[in-house]
Amino acid sequence: MMTRMLEFRNTYSVTRNTVGLVAMRDGDVRTRIYETGGSVFSAQPVTSIIEEACLEGGSSLAGRLTYVKNKLGFKYRRPVPVNEKSSIYAFPLPGGREGENSWFFYSHVLRVEMDKYDQGTYLVFRNGERVKVNASLYHAKQQILKTGRCQTMVETREMQV
Repeated sequence: MMTRMLEFRNTYSVTRNTVGLVAMRDGDVRTRIYETGGSVFSAQPVTSIIEEACLEGGSSLAGRLTYVKNKLGFKYRRPVPVNEKSSIYAFPLPGGREGENSWFFYSHVLRVEMDKYDQGTYLVFRNGERVKVNASLYHAKQQILKTGRCQTMVETREMQV
């Protein structure tokens, strides 16, 4: 039987295959990255990965958060148009003990569900993978709805230019 080695990267760049960035603290590992084809681990913190992805898209994370707040009025746990040209939109959910948010990518989320056995909230992705999140079913669904509104607003603006 062949065992698959877990991939570790010092730094990580968000792509269209990035499904989620989950904050963690396990030795040198700061982030578990879910991709369409499996998981990768990185020493780079989630916030740093999101910041660099936003800069690749043309603006800082702070600038994008301010834009969403001003245009949509969202004050808390704002979704981010990470890279609108590549249709990459992400939303935060509370992370682990460190207080850092985990981020999930809108286009990969199929649904949110509550597990009937452990009563936990899970995101179910298009690739079939499930991830338990540190949020209520209601709040996870709200984040998805907010991200959909954000994407619609940004893409409608882009068509008008």
